[in-house]
Amino acid sequence: MTQPINAQIARLIHRANDAAARGSIPEAQDIAREAVTKAQDVFHQPSRTAAHYTLATLLWSDETAPAEEAREHAAQAVELATNHTEEYYLAVTLLARIDAGLGYFEHAKALNENLLEIYQHKNRQRGIADVLRSFGDIALKENDLPAARQYFTESLALYESSINDPLNQAGLLLSLGSLAFREGNMTEAQQHWKQAVALGQEHAFYQVVVYARRALATLSEIAVDD
Repeated sequence: MTQPINAQIARLIHRANDAAARGSIPEAQDIAREAVTKAQDVFHQPSRTAAHYTLATLLWSDETAPAEEAREHAAQAVELATNHTEEYYLAVTLLARIDAGLGYFEHAKALNENLLEIYQHKNRQRGIADVLRSFGDIALKENDLPAARQYFTESLALYESSINDPLNQAGLLLSLGSLAFREGNMTEAQQHWKQAVALGQEHAFYQVVVYARRALATLSEIAVDD
């Protein structure tokens, strides 16, 4: 988030992100919920936007958390954010990703198409990469594997060449591994998941490491059964 926010809310968001970085996801979510509650009391729109966005992100990254709650907070962030600000674009991107995950494909596509047009007009490589990743997620869920591969590959190329965002890069490696697995290419799946483990360990992305190792364990079980 780039707009100035209330100092107390900013501290809570920082604490929530620190807890998440340590792998303490329930603690992070509790702190983010506190930020949402306190932000309502300060009557400061950017602070409320940031709090809802943070909680939505933490909920969505947790596969055990209720996805609809993540969507609710993402939608709140979109509603509260000022149009055409960085906060607005981030919130819409997150909402589109959540909608794709929940199966609301048409709404997710519409949001992404609008974002892609804006980002291309502004030549914002980070935004373009985010939207391409979202389109890849949708294509994968719709079982359009060639389209998913194209979107994921184009997005990863942007992250690797010009965007310093190892978390999204690791997420794309996980997705490419899942895609290769569904295509029956176990060697490629293993390669992507091992890269995700390495990136996750380098940057202390504990959830990435856990997910990738779980996927690699599944590959090992398949190899043993064969």
